[in-house]
Formats: sequence, C-alpha cells, structure tokens
Amino acid sequence: MKKRIKKIRNLTIGIVTILFLGNSFRLIKGNKEALKVVSNHQNSNNHEENIVAHRGFSGIYPDNSYLAISKALELPCVDMIEIDVRLTSDKTIVLHHDKNTSINDLIVSISKVDLTDIEDDLAINDFNLYNLGDINTKDSIFLFSRYLSKSKYQSYLIRLKNILFLFKDSKTLIIDIKTNKVDYQFIEELNKLLMDYQGNIYIQSNCYEFLIYMQEKYPSYKYLFIVNSKNDITKMSSNFDGFTINYKLLDDIIVDDDKLYFIYTINSKEKYLNVINNENYHENMYIITDNPDYICGLHDKLLRK
Repeated sequence: MKKRIKKIRNLTIGIVTILFLGNSFRLIKGNKEALKVVSNHQNSNNHEENIVAHRGFSGIYPDNSYLAISKALELPCVDMIEIDVRLTSDKTIVLHHDKNTSINDLIVSISKVDLTDIEDDLAINDFNLYNLGDINTKDSIFLFSRYLSKSKYQSYLIRLKNILFLFKDSKTLIIDIKTNKVDYQFIEELNKLLMDYQGNIYIQSNCYEFLIYMQEKYPSYKYLFIVNSKNDITKMSSNFDGFTINYKLLDDIIVDDDKLYFIYTINSKEKYLNVINNENYHENMYIITDNPDYICGLHDKLLRK
C-alpha cells in the first residue's frame, strides 16, 4: 500500500510539475493569493457564507476522520459537516466514502468487513485522488499541496456511533448514505443510532428509492436527494427537504425558495465564482467544500470590496 501511495503522490507531483512549467507565473501568483486569503480568513471574525465541510476538513486531513471532523467543528465559518457512511457485514455503520478500502495492503469491500471482535478503530490505508478537475485552476498548487499533506496521517474505519455525540448541541451533520438499493437493515440501524439526534441531522443519498422508503417509514428526519445527472433532475419534484447538486447542473434546475440546496464540490476560486455568479444562486444555497477556510475567505474578500 505504501508503494501505491508513493506512486499516486509522484503522479500528482508530476502532473502539477508539467502544469507549473507551462503556467509558472499564473500558478505562483494563484498560490500566493490563496495563502493570503486563508491568512486573512484566520484573522477575521466576519464569516457569513453558508459552508459545508466535505467529509470534515478534508482538504488537509484524511476524509471522514476524527481529525477532519474535529477541525471542521472548530471553524466558525462552517455551518454543517458532511460525512459518508457504509454498512459492514456485522451491521456496523462506519464512516467511509469508497466501496473498498485497503487493510494490510489487501483491497477489501467495506460490506465484507467484520468488526464483531474489533473494539478499537480499524487502521486502513486510503489515499485517493478526488476533484482532479481542480488541477488546471490558478490555485492548484495551493489545493494539491494541501491535499498531499493528508498522506502523513493514519486513516481509520470509524463507527458512526462514536462521533454522533459531537453533534448533540453543535453544528448540523449531513450523513451521506452509500448504497445503491433499499437496504432495510441499513435503515433500521440508522434509526437506532439517530433517533436522539433528529433535529440536528440530514440524511442524504443518491439512491432515490432508499430515501423514499426511509422517508415514508421515518418522516421526522430531514432528507436530501443527491442530483448527479440531468436524469436525476426529474426526481426533484419529490417532497425532500432539499437537494445536493453537482455544480455543473446549477443552470438546469428550477429553484424552489422553500427548499435548501447544497452545491458540490467547490474547492477552487474559479468554481466558487462560477457558482455565486450563477443566476440560480440564492441565500438558501450552501457550498460543499474540502477547504472551508479558503472558500469562506474568498467570500469574506468579496464582502470587503
């Protein structure tokens, strides 16, 4: 696994180097500007943007980790935190985005992991390249230098029940259910864990049938449907509390002022400006980002103009 991480890191560095050689002045300037934005943000108390920390503060710390979640909770600019969950073979709900993970250098399906006799968090080796679309942006050096720093931290498979207490009287938690079917066991296990947190939880999924079934059985929760494609837009007439929208589809939706909208995944200045300058953008929209301090800092900078 260490060799694979090294190859991924070297590949990323190679791509960034090629871009750097061709656009050196532009990239150096973009990195300098981004660092200044973050520095100003750290010294500011004026945070008005609707920000969701994607898998916690995942721009710097491992996705869905204690570190990522706790650091996001510490940021005043973060309104909500989004995490991903899956169900293991022993019916434990754990935090993880991908279908598979690496344990002791072996690729294992999360659905086949058995935590029955494992009390502590299970060490895993995860280092994946997400949001490669940001690699050709002006601030790509800043973004990827942050992203590569995550590899120095150990990742673990965390049980959902062990982080819920952090949200009892705190920020709102968005739980992204990773499934492609109506999994009745998954739904029952979720309800057991979440029934005491209903006021502070959104349940989110791109599996429309899962959400519909759970909403009918447990209507007191708040639900978000993930709109990944134009085909998904036809399902937005359903009575969900809101929708999580791929930023590329913002032009295609009809906005309902009574719903909430979460736009993903916005990490670069270029994407951020495209979203907030879109005709459909309004005050009920939240921006999902791996780098909440940077995106909020960009918003702070706009307010000062």
